[in-house]
Amino acid sequence: MIPQDCKSLCKLPRSHSPRGSELVEHIRKWGKNYEVDNVQWSEELLLASCDEDFCNKIKEQYCILDDIQKGGPMVSYLMMSAITSSTEEAT
Repeated sequence: MIPQDCKSLCKLPRSHSPRGSELVEHIRKWGKNYEVDNVQWSEELLLASCDEDFCNKIKEQYCILDDIQKGGPMVSYLMMSAITSSTEEAT
């Protein structure tokens, strides 16, 4: 069973997560070099870990974000949103 606070996150538009984009933006502006590197490499690894169709679906939503908001946490959020919406439609 999904906790109530998680359900409200799932209802956000899939193209934007206020917490995720603010987190990435904060790291890119004020984070240490290794934190910025982690945001970048986690983005690359997450996108490389999925098949081409799913990756393209994520990139369609991802491309509308500002560059400063892009990174692994946002890719992860978009991936989980796509997976949970597909799962909800299947039930």
